[in-house]
Amino acid sequence: MNLRGFQGQALAGVVSCLRAHRSTILVMPTGTGKTVVMGHAARLARGRVLCVAHREELVHQNATAIERITGLHVGIEMGDDRLGALSMQSLRFVSASVQSLTSKRRKQRSYERFPRDHFGLVMLDECHHAIAPTWGMVTEWFNTAKVLGVTATPLRMDGLAMANTFESVAYEYEINDAIRDGWLVPLKMVQCRLSGIDTSRVRVSAGDFSDASLAEAIEAEKPLQCIVDGVLQHSQGRKTILYIPGVKNAATVTEIFDRRCPGIAAFVHGKTDRDVRRDIMARFKNPSDRLRVLVNVGIATEGFDAPVCSCIAIARLTTSVGLLTQMVGRGTRPLAGTVDPHDQPAARRAAIAASQKKDCIVLEFVARLPRMSVGLVDVLGGTVSDEIMAKVHAMMQDRTERQFGRVQDPAEVIARAKAEVEREAKEKHESLRRKGIVITATWDTLSRDPFDALGIAKPKSTSLFDAPPLREHQLRMLSRAGISIAGLDNKQRRALFRNIIHRIKAGLWTIPQEMTLRSMGVAAASMKFAEASAMIDRIRKSGSSSVGPRTGGARYTTVNRSPA
Repeated sequence: MNLRGFQGQALAGVVSCLRAHRSTILVMPTGTGKTVVMGHAARLARGRVLCVAHREELVHQNATAIERITGLHVGIEMGDDRLGALSMQSLRFVSASVQSLTSKRRKQRSYERFPRDHFGLVMLDECHHAIAPTWGMVTEWFNTAKVLGVTATPLRMDGLAMANTFESVAYEYEINDAIRDGWLVPLKMVQCRLSGIDTSRVRVSAGDFSDASLAEAIEAEKPLQCIVDGVLQHSQGRKTILYIPGVKNAATVTEIFDRRCPGIAAFVHGKTDRDVRRDIMARFKNPSDRLRVLVNVGIATEGFDAPVCSCIAIARLTTSVGLLTQMVGRGTRPLAGTVDPHDQPAARRAAIAASQKKDCIVLEFVARLPRMSVGLVDVLGGTVSDEIMAKVHAMMQDRTERQFGRVQDPAEVIARAKAEVEREAKEKHESLRRKGIVITATWDTLSRDPFDALGIAKPKSTSLFDAPPLREHQLRMLSRAGISIAGLDNKQRRALFRNIIHRIKAGLWTIPQEMTLRSMGVAAASMKFAEASAMIDRIRKSGSSSVGPRTGGARYTTVNRSPA
């Protein structure tokens, strides 16, 4: 199986990191082939390989992928499927559930049947769960093995740091990257009002809305009718996965669907009979089957692949970007055979636009809750500044009435918010100019993105692992250079420090000089330090007014004079 370009880079990152560290983590969005990279990592590994997951579907998916890539049989360790002594010795690959590995039989946990050095590599699928003690038991027992964790959502609502489990990051690929590169379909959103909820019942637990209290709050007929109305009106007849809290609510919603359009909906939950669940899932994945709304309670998240799905309905409100990303990810896969024949991103995007699945609609059911729930803009706004995201949420709250029922492009919403922030900053400084206020460049720090100002690429931030911190004198140098380090990790701070040292040695303009010149309508371009100083002096002596920097990064000293 040929690897896509980014998959090859991911695999190379895994190999490199595991040479230098015992453990590493691979972060890739749903639908971009994490399982394929895991299969090739297993193929390249020295010794035996154990792949661990927490869901039955993932255990079988991982086994199938490894078999397809390596051509070797994979043993299953899950439930009643237990490897015998002969299989344990002869099989190179084992796919297991964490529950089965850590279960006790005859006062012995199942993983203790294996020698501690039995595996050379342990792979943890959906490894954001690996903080749990059961996963730790497995990696601690096989303490000589390398550990590879794979996930689409490394963030956890309970705030537990994954750096305690993984020592390095092998590769990160974000959902925005995958959409831009034409590997995933674009996302659109439609907001639907969810009325009739008793918000006083909704509690927050471990940083997110409590499932039980959220389910209880929407049990009334009115909000459930709203959910059905929203799906029927805005799903455009697409295959739709509906996420909803509470088994009782799922059953009632399915019944309402059946009254309106018999046979189009079915629901599954954790205790649904295994064979019944498999039948419902298979029918949903069949494009020609009448079943087009899969109502589920926490089932169709991790490990559920259905490229035929092109609409996601979120009635399970959440404050967790990670959970929402998992739900949205079920609809981002393009149809089979759409993108792989094309080498260039533009060609892949064009192929998606011309296919029967040109995008994925996300239906967001909006309600007034004790805390604001996250939405699709939060999933796609991971690299956007806090100031712009605050504007996004303010704009969406102000215009909610007009937004209900309209298809919106979340990328366009974020772009409008960015333009609005820039417009407000420009108006603020124009107001100062008209009042005849001169702003002298007595600089404290730069609030504008310093990477933009310096024209260098911003290293991707990761909350998992960090570079060594800068020393005190190095931090002081950044501050004197007019750079605010708030919100930057050590890796990003080091990148800025290296660039500042380079600029000093090359005698180039400083950030305060660039900001002052920009406020005067002059581009610093490739000016040297002395040239920039001379230019600023000439403009000031000529009597031209300085309108000041556009980002509020200066300490303002005002001098009143008659307006220009």
